Amino acid sequence: MKYKIMSVLPLLGIAVSLTTPGNAIAQPVLPDTPQIAQNSLIGQCRAVNRRVSVYPDRSEVNPIVAINANTEVILQGEVRNGWIVVTVPSINQVGFVRAQYLKSCATTDNIADNNGVCRRIIYGGADGMVIRANPSINARQVGTLNFDERLTIDPSATFRDSLNRQWVQLLSPMDGWMSNGLPGSSNIGACP
Repeated sequence: MKYKIMSVLPLLGIAVSLTTPGNAIAQPVLPDTPQIAQNSLIGQCRAVNRRVSVYPDRSEVNPIVAINANTEVILQGEVRNGWIVVTVPSINQVGFVRAQYLKSCATTDNIADNNGVCRRIIYGGADGMVIRANPSINARQVGTLNFDERLTIDPSATFRDSLNRQWVQLLSPMDGWMSNGLPGSSNIGACP
């Protein structure tokens, strides 16, 4: 009698097959090439769980900047030796932090508050995206958002001006309207 038992080790992403002929003891049969999980961390949102320093490399020497607890960061690589490279959108800084000091962001990346839709700024201009009180380039400026910052939009509130520029209404991080560009272009993208 031959039994074949399949087991999956999800943490390692390795499938193991145990084959037992007759009354013999089960022996693991590993695949030739282990199947490593391909869930990339790149682009995911995290927040720091305490005040931490951001470093230019994987060492605690010469910090670039210190960021406060709950500051959101965007992961730019995978964890190696306990370190991960991140972008700090609020100050437009890239560097390394200890992975142990990261936690989930306050809101789920793909779900937004107030029945809105999570988006992020993909426009990379140095001055950022201007947020206006009304959907017009002549309306009063109420703030700016920079590359990779997250925002929540009302998907039912859009407007096209006389140049066919699309405007979207923001629910957070501030109230206002933002140009999403002319046809064929976009200033915002989906949250990763």
